[in-house]
Amino acid sequence: MCTILKTIQAITSLSGSSGRMSTKVRTKIHVGRTVSARGPANDTLIKLLPSTIVNRAYNLPKQPIVTQSLLTVGTMQLQLPPELLDNIFGCLRTSSDLATLRACSHMNPLFQAVAEPHLYHHLTIVNIGGQSPATSTSPTTGLDHTEVLELLSEQAHIASYVRSVKIGVRPQSSGKERGKKHSGDEIAPILYLLNRVESVMLVNLAQGWGRTYWIESLGNDFRRAFLRLLLSPSVREVAMHGIYSFPMEVLNSNVSLERLVFVDCALLSEVQKVADVRYQHNDLPRAKLNSLSVEQCAYTVPQIIACHKARTGPSISGLKHLKATIHWETDYNHLPFILAACAGSLQVLELDPGIRVNNLSNVHKDEARRNVSAPQHFLPDKPLFFSTSSQFQLVLPLSSSSSSTRTLLSLPSPFLLSSLSSLKHLKLHVVLRTSEYCLLNAPDDQPIGAYSSPFEWIRKVLQEIASDGSVDPRLPTKRLRPPSMSTIGSPTSPTSLILQLIAEDAEDAEDAEDAEDAEDAEDAEDAEDAEGNATCSVGSQSLPLEQLTLEFAFDVDSDLDTLPDISWAPLASTLSAFGSSSRVTSSFEGTLIRVAVIWDEEHDHNSRVVLENQIVQLLKDDEHLSPLILAGLLRVEESS
Repeated sequence: MCTILKTIQAITSLSGSSGRMSTKVRTKIHVGRTVSARGPANDTLIKLLPSTIVNRAYNLPKQPIVTQSLLTVGTMQLQLPPELLDNIFGCLRTSSDLATLRACSHMNPLFQAVAEPHLYHHLTIVNIGGQSPATSTSPTTGLDHTEVLELLSEQAHIASYVRSVKIGVRPQSSGKERGKKHSGDEIAPILYLLNRVESVMLVNLAQGWGRTYWIESLGNDFRRAFLRLLLSPSVREVAMHGIYSFPMEVLNSNVSLERLVFVDCALLSEVQKVADVRYQHNDLPRAKLNSLSVEQCAYTVPQIIACHKARTGPSISGLKHLKATIHWETDYNHLPFILAACAGSLQVLELDPGIRVNNLSNVHKDEARRNVSAPQHFLPDKPLFFSTSSQFQLVLPLSSSSSSTRTLLSLPSPFLLSSLSSLKHLKLHVVLRTSEYCLLNAPDDQPIGAYSSPFEWIRKVLQEIASDGSVDPRLPTKRLRPPSMSTIGSPTSPTSLILQLIAEDAEDAEDAEDAEDAEDAEDAEDAEDAEGNATCSVGSQSLPLEQLTLEFAFDVDSDLDTLPDISWAPLASTLSAFGSSSRVTSSFEGTLIRVAVIWDEEHDHNSRVVLENQIVQLLKDDEHLSPLILAGLLRVEESS
């Protein structure tokens, strides 16, 4: 396929401004044979295709075929099969070679008909016209929102090609002036023209400069058009980036929804009579998610839980993929609700603990003071996802004129990651940071190299994954408190959804009575949840895990002064112990460490690639990791 792409690129480079092939050009194109550029472009292309590529395009057996029969019948020239062109243009789209794809769409009617669905497969629409072309135009079309509207209005068939749309909005005011001006209405007419979209993404382009609120920041016309698009039966995926106060209950009407992505969102909702909806409409169809990503969101997980339990939102009982950031203690308390619901179906789990779980170590030249770990105060001193309470309570206020209703949720107790009976791929996103510190009481009071590593957190996660369900009695039962949300700046507290975590030993008689009533009203729990929770017993069950991926983001200096002095022995010991666990089966393919560098935007891409390659080589040469690599238990590669 690489040969095909090079051939297409060469052919498009021969076309003039009119899009037609020059009749005076003769050139060699990547296959070592001189061809004439005369005639239709597809005739030139087909003559360059080896028989193996033609076989592959038609999915034929690997046997010789007569390519000439595809070229001529008597004196008639045949065109390149549209199926093969479709595969070629699909490769151009996925490789982001949009310039070549756009050139192909102008070559002749056949190329145009096959290339346009790929060229307009994804559309980016932003509302910041008048800014730089890099931010105000779509990368696929090179048009701003006014030009996109004109294009779709004049050529209506193009709208049917759009399968994925990214909508970028930047509020025209923020802070105390928020609400005086609305945003997005200027791109609303475009959204009404899109009728076959499968993936919708709404992005706040002003992140870092102000929040985008669903009602206060966005205009009525935009919200109406966006909701119409969102609830289209063709939509399978919805993503929100930096959007606050989005009413999640509007997703209830989209039974086709399969994937939800929330990044830096605080979803709020006016929960209207949740209890009534729960008991009167629990037989209505609802979306069944197979993928959920919740990243850097303060109140999203509780709301997802509430909507799931109230049967007013998408079901999470059949999730196959889950990605979550767990930066706060409440995240560790909330996540088991989702994990327990999908324990029997979840196949891919991605966790991002942030840097607060890291331990600080120094690299002092004195061996006695080297790699002395100074744990930070967030990492819990007990299993991460274990709770001594088997019951948690959600308090769901109704409308402002109504009193609150309580929904009591039950979890398998204790809940451990080993309850995930179908888990095949565990991916941990972690950070390793190097810096300089001044040690207290140091004789020379000079800064020394230091690093913070997630090795202990990784050990605890893998220990829970490989656990047989028993709890180590040596671990304390009191969780150390993490940094307060107020120390960094908490988002606005939700007015319509309050999550209260109440320990079982603190429940009074009234709460116990409420619990009994709630259980009766639920008819002994949702059948889907019961199926998921039934798989939470671990026992001697083997672990189906096939791959462990450690996504290491290195926050390091370009000179790498400290990195060679880091001890990777703790991680090597953890990976070795995990690989030899009795629960790990022969299907386990080992661990993959992917290296990425946290890099400032002003640095060029090539420098980052060079630095990543240097780090990869350091890890491969490490005395503790290299034996695992030689044994086939560990692979290290760069992410670029």
